[in-house]
Amino acid sequence: MNQYKEKIILIGAGLSGSMLAILLARRGFEVEVYERRPDRRKETVDAGRSINLAVSARGIHALTISGVVEKIREIATPMYGRMNHPLEGNPIGTMYSVNPDHWQNSVSRPLLNEILMTEAERVGAKLHFKQRCDAIDIANNEVTLSNLENPDSPQSYTLSAGRIIACDGANSAVRSAMKKSTDFQLEEKRFRVDYKELCIPAGPSGDIQMEKNWLHIWGRDGGNFMMIALPNMDNTFTCTLFMPYEGDKSMQQLDSEPKIADFFQQYFPDALPLMPSLIEDYFHNPTSALGIVMCYPWIVEDKMALVGDACHAVVPFYGQGVNASFEDCIELDRCVESYYPDWDRIFREYQQNRKENADAISMMAQENFEGMSKSGYPGALLRRGIELEMEKRFPEYKSQYELVSFSLVPYSEARKKGVINQDVLSQIVSAIPEVRAEGEEEALRKYETATLIKGVNWEQAKTIFQEVYSKSGFLV
Repeated sequence: MNQYKEKIILIGAGLSGSMLAILLARRGFEVEVYERRPDRRKETVDAGRSINLAVSARGIHALTISGVVEKIREIATPMYGRMNHPLEGNPIGTMYSVNPDHWQNSVSRPLLNEILMTEAERVGAKLHFKQRCDAIDIANNEVTLSNLENPDSPQSYTLSAGRIIACDGANSAVRSAMKKSTDFQLEEKRFRVDYKELCIPAGPSGDIQMEKNWLHIWGRDGGNFMMIALPNMDNTFTCTLFMPYEGDKSMQQLDSEPKIADFFQQYFPDALPLMPSLIEDYFHNPTSALGIVMCYPWIVEDKMALVGDACHAVVPFYGQGVNASFEDCIELDRCVESYYPDWDRIFREYQQNRKENADAISMMAQENFEGMSKSGYPGALLRRGIELEMEKRFPEYKSQYELVSFSLVPYSEARKKGVINQDVLSQIVSAIPEVRAEGEEEALRKYETATLIKGVNWEQAKTIFQEVYSKSGFLV
């Protein structure tokens, strides 16, 4: 521990900044963290983004290493699968995994952040709040900040450190300084839907109003928009409406109380009676955009590095944003352990090992908007049912969701296998007798999902799986 004797400045005390502060301070570094917002443990702070997170295997792994996993379990609500709400008929539940030990954890973002900040201070990191990063001098490894304790007359000052690491989110000030470099590649774009936070409160007696241990999904209009609901420990649900901002069936069109009420009655009739504050929530809560950030490089020589959303902000449709950011922190800490004090190698290897995987989860998250919004449709239910049965019968088969959410397999490998799995599933579906005789669309219209799954020849399915993987270069 005594070898790690130098000062490191972290910009941002959010989830990744607090996690990294714990890991570095435990090694003995002098860690100083500067955060623009107030200390949420002492003052009320606008959550800004979704107050719920889905923490899965990668996040649990990082929280275990950082020593706070048991505290997180105390505030987590398990989600065992998706509960799809069709326009007509009863909700349909689909498990995330055939392994009973695999589930997602619905966790409050503010509470998780508070636990991590407290642990970071406990192990020696110093957190400074209301300190805004205004400029970065890359050549001299200096950061200029403003003290916002008195917002009418902010005090500016400059600090230097051996290393500056940006954990300051999708609108990173450090990344803004780095992009002035001629060789910096940056892609910032807005996803095709915006979002608005809503709420399903507890019932009159404090009881929960829907099945608790599920991620609830209302996919609508052929996947054009959807609403989801994540459970909270107080028997409420945090709901998020994802819709295009403009055009037909958009946020912009819902501009009056009658329109909102009519829209929810038409598309979410089972949820509407559970949302007494819908109109108030809709007008009070902002409509927020979903941004995507992809950039390269993430580092400047042995001086600076980007971590988390600062270098790879992703959309939330795989529930991996926080998990991917925590994985960054674990990898950077591993590189420190392996190569310190060679910061040039530390940063280079961190970047090399994480960039491809960050790009992969970003693409999977974008692709999974359609996967989520259509997850209750007959074709999706059929393929998911076959996948679960494949995993039960043939443990060597793993769905993309299993690899992403319940393993530490690199995201890039999970994405490659996910593409191959689609070929496997298509061939298995095509071989079902009813599909072969009447075509997939007619078979889906005519038969129950369970009936079609019973028609699968599982030995043939195993052969298809092995042959497709073999041709793709993956060993089974």
